[in-house]
Amino acid sequence: IGMQNTFVLFDQTVDNSGRKLGPYHYTEGSRDPERTPMQWDDSPNCGFSTNATTWLPVNPNYWWLNVKAQMAAESSHLKVFKELAAVRKDPVLQRGDYAVLVHENDTLIVVRSYNESYFALIINMGSEILTYTSKNLFTPHNLNIDMTVVLGSMNSGLSKGTNLKKDSLSVTLRPKAAVLLRSGSSATSSSARLYVTTALLICGLLALLFK
Repeated sequence: IGMQNTFVLFDQTVDNSGRKLGPYHYTEGSRDPERTPMQWDDSPNCGFSTNATTWLPVNPNYWWLNVKAQMAAESSHLKVFKELAAVRKDPVLQRGDYAVLVHENDTLIVVRSYNESYFALIINMGSEILTYTSKNLFTPHNLNIDMTVVLGSMNSGLSKGTNLKKDSLSVTLRPKAAVLLRSGSSATSSSARLYVTTALLICGLLALLFK
């Protein structure tokens, strides 16, 4: 859900890696800031415990940064991760070949391909807005095909389902943003149709066997 590190005082620190460095340097070795309670909701102790205190302190931002709030939000980090988990069931991502590409230092690209279907993950790792076009990215990496936005990170500014035509491919990504594209001009892919066809075929065979 994008939880943030919590400032933990020395007398609250339980990680020996930090405590052994003493009160002036404990933050250099302690891993406690990233180990604080999971923030489930905006109730006391963020819904993690009914005790008066917890093993480590709760981040004070729990009242707005929590699972319940992200489940209710129209878009959130949690919903992005849930959608990504669903997309991973696609045959292209399960069985496809992959290539990792670096584009002009600030861009990382991961391409998966299977049965002439493609997924392309583009990550802007830089500090400036970058625009990727057929000329500067897609054609050089053999991706000059119709594509669809499957999912974008919260800060991408891209809408799910946006169709990108190969003759005018252009994707603008904000700093530290990412987008997942797939080949085709609609969200219904050949691989998804393959799943449906296979399921119908199996149902038909079972009907014949147990008729």
